[in-house]
Amino acid sequence: MNASASLYVRGTLSFVTSESRTEAGFWIEHDPYFVCEDVDSQVLAAQVIEALDASKTGVPTPPRDSLGSRLPELAGVKSFGAFMRGTVSVDVSRDVDGITVIPMRNAGARGGFEFLNDLSCLIDSPASLAQALDKALEQAE
Repeated sequence: MNASASLYVRGTLSFVTSESRTEAGFWIEHDPYFVCEDVDSQVLAAQVIEALDASKTGVPTPPRDSLGSRLPELAGVKSFGAFMRGTVSVDVSRDVDGITVIPMRNAGARGGFEFLNDLSCLIDSPASLAQALDKALEQAE
């Protein structure tokens, strides 16, 4: 996997984050963050592509005390657990084979988001991303 991004939908708000793999081997979210209200899938697809373009591998591992998600702050809630309530998520990755879109299952604050790999979709063109995101959001739990 060369690039990774996440899409979250919470009520009428959509959140897109870029993710990069650290030198230590784990993934962290980072800028750009997109927060939009009532956007269509074409706009979301463009934001996901921009987030994928910002994704990197081998970034310096941040100090432990600086890890954490900005999503609760962006959503106006106090914790990640509060952010997760009622949120659906889709993971998007890009590599030499194309773009993979995977719906996620919301397992709550302790369980996090779990991949629904059996529902994954591989697309070979960014032009197909909007439709793939719509389908994955319908399948997300």
